[in-house]
Amino acid sequence: FSSRRRHTRYGTVTGVQTCALPILAGLPIRSGADVTFELLARAPYQRQFQTEQVRRFQDGAGAWVELRERLTVQGNGVEDAPFRLEFVPAPVSDTSTGPAHRDWQQTYAAHAGLLYKHGSFHVHDVNAARANYSIYDFGVARRLDRDVRRVVILPRQTDKAVWLLDVDVATGLLLYSAEFDISARLISELEVTQLRLGSASVTQVAGWNWTPRLAIVPLSTAAAATARIRSGSPTVPSIGAIVPEYVLARAHVAENPLNQDQTLVYSYSDGVDEFFVSEAFGGQDPFAVNPVTLRNPGTHTHTIASYDDPGLRAYVFHENGVTFQVVGRGSLQRLQEVARQVCRQDRKSTRLNSSHSSVSRMPSSA
Repeated sequence: FSSRRRHTRYGTVTGVQTCALPILAGLPIRSGADVTFELLARAPYQRQFQTEQVRRFQDGAGAWVELRERLTVQGNGVEDAPFRLEFVPAPVSDTSTGPAHRDWQQTYAAHAGLLYKHGSFHVHDVNAARANYSIYDFGVARRLDRDVRRVVILPRQTDKAVWLLDVDVATGLLLYSAEFDISARLISELEVTQLRLGSASVTQVAGWNWTPRLAIVPLSTAAAATARIRSGSPTVPSIGAIVPEYVLARAHVAENPLNQDQTLVYSYSDGVDEFFVSEAFGGQDPFAVNPVTLRNPGTHTHTIASYDDPGLRAYVFHENGVTFQVVGRGSLQRLQEVARQVCRQDRKSTRLNSSHSSVSRMPSSA
């Protein structure tokens, strides 16, 4: 991408000021210098709005998937502002109740929070974003008959996504975001097709916003998170040497109200990108019936199952009653070594905590 810096001044795009929240510094956007990581981090939570939008991404076979969504946000100035993200069926009546429609309805009902907060571009930490990314201005463009500022978010490490953003001049909201890998291959898009500003567009019924099905207990430190686990020995990942620019951003424990199984989740971020390490206690070994185990009864193989596509990397392994998952964007090639390190670390911890073991051990493979 070659930067074309233009500092054109123009009038404010007409919008609806819907609340008495402080006006963000840099609004209205008058030049590329006004598009900062602070603006990108705070703008989505400053006002009440609703968008109709289209999400496009590649599936595991490389085919493009297109989904229609409706996002409603009751902006109140904080990141946890109430929101609702809904699946909108394609305008074809004879498929609106088919299996695919029902599957996506269920996916959005269960995982809308993950899609909204982690499935597109977000600035999670302003200072870390400044340290690990640069903003390049590409001047003024038009989208939805509104002025936007087009910028590219370029990482300083080559194994991360590059983002192209259209930032609404009046509100700082993203009207378009596209994720590319470092070779400029398009990975995913999120395009706003309608924007409604003002409280009249936002549901006011109490309890309307999305809530997770599991009981989520956010915790401030890794130590607090591990202390919350009732049964099992949590592993705190030691991965700083592999991904030094990523820091532990959040930790939480998810509890299933039906069987009280617990899952410990560590979220790591470089300010924009994220990956997750989860440890599920009490579940069954997902490799218990794999071909290797069936051929060798009583033998446990230290295998890391992997899934890689352009948009997602996921690694799964099971050790001593705990199922580990390491999940992040497809661009982050170092994530495989993160999974190996967590596996090695857990095995080392197990050897130290056990006086003997009747399980034969083999090297991890991915």
